[in-house]
Order: sequence, then structure tokens, then C-alpha cells
Amino acid sequence: MSLRHHAAVAQLGEGVSSVELADFIRQVADRTAQRVITVGETQYGGRIQQFETKSVEEIYDELLDEVADVYAYAAMLAVHAMAVRNRANEFRGDGEA
Repeated sequence: MSLRHHAAVAQLGEGVSSVELADFIRQVADRTAQRVITVGETQYGGRIQQFETKSVEEIYDELLDEVADVYAYAAMLAVHAMAVRNRANEFRGDGEA
């Protein structure tokens, strides 16, 4: 089952059990692990992982870049969420919320 059709997504607002939420979290973790052994292996892997040879300063700088990316993705999600909300309000005739 794809994550987009998972019970935690499909039943949002109607009741998501703790077991369903935990299963969703586990599937996201599995997807993360799969990326490490596919894309990550190609980009960063080998007998020695690239992070093993980096200094703490290099890892810190890369961490800040990743945090910046999270902020950018969060902003993009907010734009999408607001656009969907606005369209739903227009469809229902609620005006601005």
C-alpha cells in the first residue's frame, strides 16, 4: 500500500488509531532506510560512508543546509495547504478564512 492510501491518511478526521499512526511512521522509516541503501549508497556509500571521513565542522555545515531545506519544504507545504483551503472555501462559498 502506498503512503498516500494508508489508513492514517484515508481516515484523517474520521479517526486514526495509534496502531495505524505507528504503522504509518514505520512505513516512512522503511522508506527512509530504503533510500539509504539505494540513492544514498550511490551518492554517499561505499565501503566507508562519506560521513565517516568528514569533520564535525563539515557535518555541522551540512546539517544547517538540511535544516534550511526543511524550512523551504515547510513553506512550500504551507503554500499548498493555504491554496487548497482557499479553493475549498470558494467551493463552499465561505469567503476568506
